[in-house]
Amino acid sequence: VTISETLSFYGKLDELENQALLHSFIRCSQSFLINPEYIKTISNTAVTLSNSEVLPVSRGKYKQIKEHFMKHVAGLLS
Repeated sequence: VTISETLSFYGKLDELENQALLHSFIRCSQSFLINPEYIKTISNTAVTLSNSEVLPVSRGKYKQIKEHFMKHVAGLLS
């Protein structure tokens, strides 16, 4: 999902996740990579985006997602 459209990808997200352009994106589940710029809230079960879309968080990913997001925020503040 982008500001203006939804993009679909048919392949492995692992391939995209390792590309330099998407290095800052956060993997919240097997099906989603998220641009941290658009995260509104994070819980142990879901990530809410700025467009109010709610995406699931895989079991055991919450800590990793939270740490990645906090590093992103810290980078914006410095």
